[in-house]
Amino acid sequence: AKDKSIDMNFATTSNDSTYNFYAYDDNKGNWDYLNKPKTVTSKTIIKLKAPTIAFQLYQNYMAYTKRVFDSTLFNQRFESNTYAYTNYKGSNDSTGISYRAQRRERRRSVYSLVKINNVRKTKDGSVVFKVSSLNVSHPEMSEFENVYFALNENLSSSEFKAKYARKKLYNDIRIVNSGGELELKLKDKKSIKNISASLVTIDNKGKIQEIKNTNTRIKRYNKRLKAREQKFNKDIVKGRTDNNEIKVSDPKQLSQYAFHLVKKSMNAEEKKMSYNEWVDYCKQTEKNRIEWIKQTNAEKLAVLANAEATGENLIQSLSLSGTGIYNCDQIQRLENPVEIFASYKTEENQKLKPKLAYILDKANNSVFQYDGYRGYGAGKIAFSKSEKAENTLLTVNDDGTVAIYKTADFKNKEFKNKSQFDFIVTKINSNYTSVSDLKALIGF
Repeated sequence: AKDKSIDMNFATTSNDSTYNFYAYDDNKGNWDYLNKPKTVTSKTIIKLKAPTIAFQLYQNYMAYTKRVFDSTLFNQRFESNTYAYTNYKGSNDSTGISYRAQRRERRRSVYSLVKINNVRKTKDGSVVFKVSSLNVSHPEMSEFENVYFALNENLSSSEFKAKYARKKLYNDIRIVNSGGELELKLKDKKSIKNISASLVTIDNKGKIQEIKNTNTRIKRYNKRLKAREQKFNKDIVKGRTDNNEIKVSDPKQLSQYAFHLVKKSMNAEEKKMSYNEWVDYCKQTEKNRIEWIKQTNAEKLAVLANAEATGENLIQSLSLSGTGIYNCDQIQRLENPVEIFASYKTEENQKLKPKLAYILDKANNSVFQYDGYRGYGAGKIAFSKSEKAENTLLTVNDDGTVAIYKTADFKNKEFKNKSQFDFIVTKINSNYTSVSDLKALIGF
């Protein structure tokens, strides 16, 4: 039609923009150059296969979960503006921190834990100030209680007050030793403000004196901060942190957080994806999932039988075959259970650090999965040590490969509850092993 055009999208297996478009001229008998392609967009073409564990978890978070456990670590919370202090904005615990002062119980908002005060101009023209904080929230800051910070920026005292001090409150702070000078990172509701300063004292004549033990103070500060970080992260991993759930309602925010939560369950291919690539991948996988649902169990098992021998494909196949799949909160189902702190290595003495583990018990036709939930993971597992048990241990490594510890190996060992055990496992090359081969190997 006159003054109209048609945009055509062509499929290609390459991301290169090195192709040209031509039109065949019937009169001349040759090809005329038109233009280069406008854009080349990467798309993942997904073959019909079982949806991965990560995809299924992501869908569950998106569809049902509005309150989710927050696994964000200490330093990540400081860098993110969605947190005030270590609290997620909008969570129940973000209103304040309790402390005791002057024999009374008090409470301070997390948005006013840190502030700059005692700003003054010394006789030599330097602008100095102090930083006050709540000892309960920032015990490491006690290293700077009786000293001043001398500003290294070219600001007057009034300009400094207007920019950093007057009616300015902060929820968190970090102090970094940068080339002999200190950098104060002050976090408010919207951003992190950086101030360059030196550590000083003021003598009786009003002159500033450089502090010689600055490095010692910084070392003690870092040591105390590191101890607080380690305890916080340990409590997060073990699920001991109170009120550590996030209520998420915005779909995009929920999607981003769900993406963060399912990373540990992703296979090697999925882990390479950015957030936007993951969203696109999930849209295509959802279309694939609908086609997958239409298949009968027999058709699904046939597809899986020839699939790569990954942990997720095996568990899918076992589930379709009627095997019970349980989380660690169902350990009471085990007869004569034993908990083991596990480490792993191959017969070639190669150490492995699996991201999750499965205990398959053929006697009960059950699988228990240990993926970090409630403190149980590859490093802490539970299984039945009953004589009737026919256990097989399967681990999924960071690169997506699997390794097994066979039933016969379990029968030949003594396991004491709450003890450490070094499992010598056999790695499986999933590139050359199918699910049916792996099921045969472990006796399922």
